[in-house]
Amino acid sequence: MQRKRIGAAVSKSRIRRLVQYKNVFCRHKELGCSRIYSKTIAESVGITGTQVRKDFSLLKLTGKKRSGYLIDTLLDNIRHILNKNTDENRQVILIGKGNLGSALMKYRGFKKEGFSISAAFDVDPTKCNKRDSFPVLPMGRLKEYVRTNKIKVAILVVPEIAAQQVLDELIVAGIKGVLNFAPCFLHYDERKVLVYNVNLEQELEHLTYFIGDR
Repeated sequence: MQRKRIGAAVSKSRIRRLVQYKNVFCRHKELGCSRIYSKTIAESVGITGTQVRKDFSLLKLTGKKRSGYLIDTLLDNIRHILNKNTDENRQVILIGKGNLGSALMKYRGFKKEGFSISAAFDVDPTKCNKRDSFPVLPMGRLKEYVRTNKIKVAILVVPEIAAQQVLDELIVAGIKGVLNFAPCFLHYDERKVLVYNVNLEQELEHLTYFIGDR
């Protein structure tokens, strides 16, 4: 019997909290804990216990006030909501094998969460190869690779000047989600693709501003 995709009807803000909850559960499980309380979850995420219980109630995640929630049960249910326990393709491609792109290719956290960078793409032919664990292919192979391997998500790590053109190529190829590290505003049709921006320079600017008077 096919599972119902509960996550499709859950708000973006609640999905973000579920990802945070999952990380808290994983850390506590690694410490040998089998149960966890809403107060502990709330303190770890920086919200109220009431919000945690409300999220769990809406998603039918149950527990007891005195004994807490079973971590394994919570993980199973949240992974189901986040669509981790299906056969859906969780392969990801990376565009741009510069310093940051190369570092992301080596990041082990993706594999831990069930993601796999299956290939990278670059315009520089000297960076292209097929022998490493992560093949680096020329951009001319992008559309073919995405469609053949049914890739839905891409990590964009290219210079600002090239970001819009590459995003357009990704959309044409059939990519549905992009994690963008280029420090610029990108134009796209939200009906065709979802883009999340990670601007490291901007975050550092915010950080240094707010610590300036301390």
